[in-house]
Amino acid sequence: MSLVGNLEDLSLGDILQILSLSQKSGVLALKSGQGAGRIVFRAGMVHAASLQGVPGQGCSDLRELLVGRRRLDPARFDACVSDAVDLGVSLEERLEREAGLHADAIEACLRESVELSVLEMFTWLCGEFSFDVRPTLEPDDPQLALQSGVNAQYLAMEGMRVRDEGSRLRESTETAEPSARPEESEDEQVIELTDLMADEDLEGPGSAVDAVVSAVLEADFPPAAAASVPRRSRGPMVLIDPDVAVAEWVKNAVHVEFTHVHVFQQAEQGLARIRQYLIRGELPVVLISSRAEIDRLSGIQGLADFVKRLKAQASRLPVLGLLDEDDEEDPPAGLQAHLDGLLTRPARRRLRELAVRDDASPARALAASLMRLLSDRSSGT
Repeated sequence: MSLVGNLEDLSLGDILQILSLSQKSGVLALKSGQGAGRIVFRAGMVHAASLQGVPGQGCSDLRELLVGRRRLDPARFDACVSDAVDLGVSLEERLEREAGLHADAIEACLRESVELSVLEMFTWLCGEFSFDVRPTLEPDDPQLALQSGVNAQYLAMEGMRVRDEGSRLRESTETAEPSARPEESEDEQVIELTDLMADEDLEGPGSAVDAVVSAVLEADFPPAAAASVPRRSRGPMVLIDPDVAVAEWVKNAVHVEFTHVHVFQQAEQGLARIRQYLIRGELPVVLISSRAEIDRLSGIQGLADFVKRLKAQASRLPVLGLLDEDDEEDPPAGLQAHLDGLLTRPARRRLRELAVRDDASPARALAASLMRLLSDRSSGT
């Protein structure tokens, strides 16, 4: 199998899906004006990726990976290498003993590097590519490979979402007024709820927007009144909750604290937006419902594993859990250990009652608890 061509004719997303379905092993090389990259495939799974000409992206060896990701300073890594040689043990053993870097932590760090490198390549809209079917690596290929690969179709879908979202953000930036952020209309809020839904039209009867509009209009309670506190512009938030109407209530409760609140029903959809911010060097606040479900095909083993992977990719990323008050005493197993804090919202059954009474106190309490958790985290308390 030989695959050679231009990215203008065949996108990286199409290439990944072809190689995944054909279960080929080999190396995909890309070259564009933004840089050059290589992706290693084994039986259709992505096991390694590296970038050239892109500052701060891609890793060629273990030292570059751990030092570049700030898991270890250069002097300490070199000391572990020296000790391993002197004692006749493996480097991995010394890293675990002296630096507390277990094999699974290194694997998670490498997975982060691989995925971010591939996502960076999705921003290259033009250039050349070639795929060589071969079982062995050459010196120019990335030598640091994952034990268990990443699903190439998953990366294809996520990469296309990130690229499409980047186009939307650029378009909105070009058309936005340079003045203060305008208030969102109801239509803008509804469209945001369908952000990054793959393979669905955003307009017309039966579309994703139409479905979400119906869900909001048919909900048995209106959105919460926004908490009356000063706007603090803490940056963006990514809110993940499978219940559209509840997510809208939470958004209305906390949105005055943030420059923007992105709402997603599925964790995988929110993940694309989170990684886009990480690529740009920004840390959004992540608020995820304990009832969020994870697609088994993504390779992520439940909600706790999803949060664990987020923290492995960016340890300073604020990730908070959102519990229904009915679930307060029974959060998902293992989830709390990976979170920076937990918030509790009113049960869905109570929201209509609160709206009828025009009671905004739960919204204010949720916003206050959120800000307190973030402040405590910033101060290290």
